[in-house]
Amino acid sequence: MNYSARPLAREIQRAAPDVKLVATNSIKRDMDYGLAFYRNQPMIHYATNGVPAAEHLLVIRANDTADLDRWLSGRVYTPLFLYESQGLEVYRVYAKQ
Repeated sequence: MNYSARPLAREIQRAAPDVKLVATNSIKRDMDYGLAFYRNQPMIHYATNGVPAAEHLLVIRANDTADLDRWLSGRVYTPLFLYESQGLEVYRVYAKQ
């Protein structure tokens, strides 16, 4: 089992090198901090910051995907990949129109 955020940060960079903002919602704190460290940027948190209007990547627990339509009502989003070792999914959320 891989508990480090480094491979996830690397996979995010590989999957969407042009998207700079990364948001999270309800993931483990160590994974959130690790992503911030390896990407050298603070994470945006849906729970405290809300959903950014700009294009961004969203890292959520795989069992939270049922909430996407509520969080991202009217937004276009696509799944990028499943990070199975941590039970996380990564989505690309396009800019609000």
